[in-house]
Amino acid sequence: MPTLAPTNSAGASPTVTLGVPYKDNVSALNSKIVLDAVKARFPDWADQCQPYVNVLTLKAWNQRGYRVKKGEKAIRVFTKVPVTEKDATTGDEKVVGSRPARAFVFALPQVEKKA
Repeated sequence: MPTLAPTNSAGASPTVTLGVPYKDNVSALNSKIVLDAVKARFPDWADQCQPYVNVLTLKAWNQRGYRVKKGEKAIRVFTKVPVTEKDATTGDEKVVGSRPARAFVFALPQVEKKA
């Protein structure tokens, strides 16, 4: 479990320990898109950025016991989501393509532990 000490917008440097990625199937392309978006917003913190670990959706942060700080704005990310099709005979799902999607994520400097 990585221990990260980012500097947030208020200049504080909290030490936060996070777990493993919240998804089993992570996308390399989506990770790069998130990294680029975080670099644009938080250039000083970008080297600590780990998509699916410390850059998460609001729901994922809330499930981990964190909340977004007042006044913080989500980082908008345009991603690709796999499109699956279920085989009628076997019942297996297979990826047949992808579609564009939007995700709204928050980086570690934008959240704090719930009281």
